[in-house]
Amino acid sequence: MEEQLGDKEANKRLSQAVYATCVGGNDYSYFVHNYPNATQLEQDEFVKNLVGNLTDFVKVISIKFLINSSVCLYK
Repeated sequence: MEEQLGDKEANKRLSQAVYATCVGGNDYSYFVHNYPNATQLEQDEFVKNLVGNLTDFVKVISIKFLINSSVCLYK
């Protein structure tokens, strides 16, 4: 995008974009299918990591949005 539009226009469009992230059943069924003998603790840890990764992703996108849109959090 930067190559086609230049840095300024690419950043402008990205700062105005809507981001969507979906976590579907296949994310969970992957683990169940590949690790059928997993203990409850292992299953819980997998879900915790999956949710943690998604949360980290959303935080990064949110921070980039705030920086690119010049929103001030503190007065």
